[in-house]
Amino acid sequence: MKATSPAQCSTVASLLAQGYSLHQIGAKTGLGKSTIGRIGGELEVDKKNHPGGCPAKLTPHDKQAIV
Repeated sequence: MKATSPAQCSTVASLLAQGYSLHQIGAKTGLGKSTIGRIGGELEVDKKNHPGGCPAKLTPHDKQAIV
């Protein structure tokens, strides 16, 4: 397995900070998505996590009324 150079790591870190996806970064750098994710995890680049799924149908007030 070939080692990732520091220049590639800094490129990946800057692209992650700009909000590029793992797939887009992989296309630009030629690195695998797992490698990019590992670099991002090591550098602890803050990325917003999207909760996904459907929005809640019950409001907090509705939940309180049920109980």
